[in-house]
Amino acid sequence: MGNMSVRALVQSSYFKKPRRYFKRARTALLLAPGQVRDALSPDAFTRREKRLNSSRPGRAFLRACVIARHPWEYFLRRQAARRLAVSAAPVSIEPAAGFSRFTMADFEGLPRVVSLARTIYEERRDRVGAGGLNARKKEFMAEILSDEDLRRYPEFVQFCLSEPVVQAVSGYLGTLPVLRRVGLLLSSPADTNADSRLYHLDPEDFRQVKIFVNIFDVTPDHGPLTWLPGHVSDAVLKGVWQRQKEAHERRDQFRRWSDEEVAAHSTPADLVQLTGPAGTGAFVDASRCLHFGSRIKPGEMRLVFCAQYLRYHFSYPTDRNRFDVPRPAGDALAARLLAPRPGRTPYGAHA
Repeated sequence: MGNMSVRALVQSSYFKKPRRYFKRARTALLLAPGQVRDALSPDAFTRREKRLNSSRPGRAFLRACVIARHPWEYFLRRQAARRLAVSAAPVSIEPAAGFSRFTMADFEGLPRVVSLARTIYEERRDRVGAGGLNARKKEFMAEILSDEDLRRYPEFVQFCLSEPVVQAVSGYLGTLPVLRRVGLLLSSPADTNADSRLYHLDPEDFRQVKIFVNIFDVTPDHGPLTWLPGHVSDAVLKGVWQRQKEAHERRDQFRRWSDEEVAAHSTPADLVQLTGPAGTGAFVDASRCLHFGSRIKPGEMRLVFCAQYLRYHFSYPTDRNRFDVPRPAGDALAARLLAPRPGRTPYGAHA
């Protein structure tokens, strides 16, 4: 009789809520091993990191984690940048603007880079018309420079490792960077403005430097790289994010932005275009300066040499070249510039 009374009491409405909590807890315990396994899988880490990297606080957290894992490298690279800054660079990147333009005459190795890029283009122009050589790029853009080309023509990487170039990059970033990618991008007309033809920021870090060099003469019809200076981009994003907050829109902070969104907080006079004769180039902070490119008129094309420099402790791993070029034995500076990123590399990227 006592047992029946206890059972009736437990099943009464008085214990309805505790019973519900108990069932949920029991279910959670039964599912826990599988959930823990799934939570620790590489795919789960990838999803979390992508979500974190889509907001400024999340990106800052990811970067802080990498610095915490490699604090000594952080210190050494800042020291190396200070040593390089002792001598003045021929071209410097304006901190507020986040970019600097240059010409063929500013760097000794640049004429050779332009000449070799034209050679490679002539070798492959019949094969890069539709779809390009590299499936990782969109249909309107083909990467025609391979890792094998970098071994065959070491002048490309040697230019990127040259002291005047590294001085400009490290002076702006405040640290000795890593050379992540070297490429030769062939752009062709597209039906609509999407992807990199819309305003965007590159996702790897809060700051980075990319070199862009026109291999042939570029006019507005060739869809030149177009960007807003860093301080203007900061103001534009502040205005866009404020409008989203007031409208209660839940969108990634880092995404593609339409011309109309950007024009509401800037003027046409703010835009900078990389037009000019062959050899015209620019250092651009592609993580800070809103930019787009490849809005090409029918019948035209654009060939651009580019190189990407990232801070060693960047948060968002992307593909990189495998550099295997001759360099002087004991060249510690080149070794650090070509060092792979530390730790695990999700998203299918190479270390």
